[in-house]
Amino acid sequence: MILAGSGLLLLLISVKLLFAGRTKKGDARPASALMRQTELGGTYIALEAIDSMVQKHCRVIPRVKDVHTTLQSTETGITVGIRLCVLPDTDVVTLSGELQKSLKENIESLTGIQVNEIGVLVESAAPVAATTTAISRTE
Repeated sequence: MILAGSGLLLLLISVKLLFAGRTKKGDARPASALMRQTELGGTYIALEAIDSMVQKHCRVIPRVKDVHTTLQSTETGITVGIRLCVLPDTDVVTLSGELQKSLKENIESLTGIQVNEIGVLVESAAPVAATTTAISRTE
């Protein structure tokens, strides 16, 4: 009885583990966003294309040293998350406000997709890289 019970328990656990890795197809995040819907069909843009637009727009700003982005597509538009590394002595409040406004206008004018939210996280103030290298001399 004990052997039969433990065998049945192991069988149930293995069946549970077999089906645990499967997810619903509706749970998968869309890899694109709808730009325009016409009577002939829809026009979509890949999130990677929007990501490269965001990266390029952020890297043009001279006070920004490094950018990491995340994008989420919803039925009403997209949400953008930006992690920045900026130069020391940067006015972060002004920089983030201007970046959010200009990025929203840029994405909406180029793609026609509604930008719901742009979140900015300033991770660090990176020091300016030295342009000259110091040579140590030992005598």
